[in-house]
Amino acid sequence: METNRFNQIDDYLQDRLTHKEARTFEEEMATNNELKIQVKLCRELKEAILEEDVVNLRRKLEKISKENHQTKGLFTHISVKIAASVAVFVVATILLWASYSNPEYLFENYYSRYETPGTTRGSRANNDPTKIMELYGQGQLKKTIPLLETYTQTHTNDAVALLMLSSAYLENDMALKAEEIVKIMINQNQDAIYTETAQWYLCLAYLSQEKYKEAFIESSKIEAQGGKYAESAKKINKRLIKHLE
Repeated sequence: METNRFNQIDDYLQDRLTHKEARTFEEEMATNNELKIQVKLCRELKEAILEEDVVNLRRKLEKISKENHQTKGLFTHISVKIAASVAVFVVATILLWASYSNPEYLFENYYSRYETPGTTRGSRANNDPTKIMELYGQGQLKKTIPLLETYTQTHTNDAVALLMLSSAYLENDMALKAEEIVKIMINQNQDAIYTETAQWYLCLAYLSQEKYKEAFIESSKIEAQGGKYAESAKKINKRLIKHLE
């Protein structure tokens, strides 16, 4: 399987394609039997890997091997290509999902820097210290942190500035400080939008510190609320349940 094709199948199975891309891919599958078989086998193998079902995985691989020996002509050529493709997929998927199932990788997999909104009600961080916004936008977080710390000491209710600072802390191995900030934000409960984001960054701060029980509790709350981060929280829960069992 070509690298691009492997990536496309993987993105399709992980629901990372846009609605338009997924529909185009499915239309191609409808007319490309080889691709359809590849996707089917890759899905089954991935499910076996995720379920840690070694017996099922072995059966799938044996099935592919039998198809190679039992078929003839053109389909034999297709089956050989599929077997080779799936072999690549299995190795890559095992490595990928081994890292995903390890809670140490959850923070890296789900963290993204807080994006400042263009316009926010009552958010002075967007129109007061322009130097902070400039440095933060450039990713110069080490320079941004002391400026944000000074700013938030006198602007304690500026949710955007606080989330910027917590995000900067998380990227600079200061997760405990990020945890302290977002906990205060959640307790104040000033704005539902920012509170939800603060909960998400609290969960990430817990993951960064390997506080997996706390992360599970917080992600469960986020999932139950059904907001912006609910789907990601659900996926984190699935990983943490296995670890905490």
